[in-house]
Amino acid sequence: MNGLGKPAFTKKNKDTLDGMIDVQAGAAYKFHDKDYDAVLGKMLNHKVDVAYQMLTSGKIFAVPQYVKDAIGWLRE
Repeated sequence: MNGLGKPAFTKKNKDTLDGMIDVQAGAAYKFHDKDYDAVLGKMLNHKVDVAYQMLTSGKIFAVPQYVKDAIGWLRE
């Protein structure tokens, strides 16, 4: 899994993502033949659309510590 599907990011932001990403009831959102929950599956299958939706949503997302650490390291 990569990018938007990182477990640390999706776990930290589950409530926000669940509230903003629309899924169809009963639809299977598989990614590489693996069945994820509907929101994560849609995120993985529509990365650009979901990333744009997140960017323009005005919502604040929690950033995992490993990302904060990496940014701190880059600034040194």
